[in-house]
Amino acid sequence: IDRLKRRFRAHPVLGDQRRFWVLPLHSQIRLEQQRDVFKRPPAGVRKVVLSTNIAETSVTIDDIEVVIDCGRAKEVSYD
Repeated sequence: IDRLKRRFRAHPVLGDQRRFWVLPLHSQIRLEQQRDVFKRPPAGVRKVVLSTNIAETSVTIDDIEVVIDCGRAKEVSYD
């Protein structure tokens, strides 16, 4: 998620913070950063939340319009 966030921010269009908020949501971020995903962006700014599959299914964010699931998941298996 952090690598994808850096790629978004380096992009000439998606990295424009006047047009896009790119926010991570996973268990390793600070509480203040977790709260940011629930804030409404200013008019004309689109919020992009980069989330793990666990955070995606356990949290409801009111102003989310589209969810894109890449299908990638960490799995621990035991033999």
